[in-house]
Amino acid sequence: MQNTDILNLFNQLTDFQKEKIQRELRNYIQFNETVESTHYAFCPVCGIQEPKIIKKGFLNGKQRVECQSCFHKFVQTRGKLRYNSHQNEEHWSILIVYTLNAVPLLETAAKLDCIVDTVFHMRHRFLLLLEQLIYEQPLVLEGIVEIDETYINDGYKGIKRTSGRKARKHGERAKKRGLSEEKLCIFMGTNRLGQELVQCVNRARPSSQEVVQVFGDVIQAKSILINDGLFSNYDLIEQNQLTSVIVSDHQEFTSTVHLNTVNNMHSGFKALYRHYRGVSTKYLNRYLALFIFMRRFIGMDDQEKLMVFLSKTKETFASFTKVMVKSMNLLTI
Repeated sequence: MQNTDILNLFNQLTDFQKEKIQRELRNYIQFNETVESTHYAFCPVCGIQEPKIIKKGFLNGKQRVECQSCFHKFVQTRGKLRYNSHQNEEHWSILIVYTLNAVPLLETAAKLDCIVDTVFHMRHRFLLLLEQLIYEQPLVLEGIVEIDETYINDGYKGIKRTSGRKARKHGERAKKRGLSEEKLCIFMGTNRLGQELVQCVNRARPSSQEVVQVFGDVIQAKSILINDGLFSNYDLIEQNQLTSVIVSDHQEFTSTVHLNTVNNMHSGFKALYRHYRGVSTKYLNRYLALFIFMRRFIGMDDQEKLMVFLSKTKETFASFTKVMVKSMNLLTI
């Protein structure tokens, strides 16, 4: 189709349709500018902020640059997700979008035309970045705060074992009744501003010390804490001088005093957990970080999600090796 034909078709649209297409074009142009930008927020070698970077030829087909502060030469992908990866920018973009959309590994591998092991390591590099971004951003829950815990079965997916309990088949129940050591406790907290915390630190029912460990530095003093009356919460309430409001069942819920938001988070993560057919316990907090970002991006299209992460990777160190994928921030409980 010729350019004149495209212009003629464009002129036949309504003003609203023209404006919508113009917005899409601006978004694509902004996306391309972000991808092609050579701006460095920091030097990945010396760490200096806003360094002066100059080009220094190519190394194995990749652009090489030099920091004018430390005079180290490095390829342009150093400190980014693509560092030490054979996959190109387009493949990483697909991986990011597919991970945020909870697309299975096999389907992602088919799209990228890669083996599953490669896609697995790419996915977990990205999950490590999500976990890192959550730790880097200080979180404060203030005002009306909801906290509650939920439980899922532990899992050893992908791990060869010669001892311990027998593997569960087809999602069968835990062998022991109630809150046994086979259950992982996931803390969830949120406030009315949409700020959310999700973390797993223990098995079975949590202790007072574990509740304080998760929420002690996060919930602002003198906030209103809506909870289910768990005895382990009392040390947290006393330490942070919180006003405790207990709602033990749905009959006590009102339009203001309720646990609806945190219960919705419980349902959302369990649906994601079932979608993945369970995940290995050691990687659980990585998938909890993914769940947080999936909730943050509700309503965004794929282009907007990519824009967010391309800008984030320019502002933070996001390079992870295979050794780090296997050993970094594992949940060992």
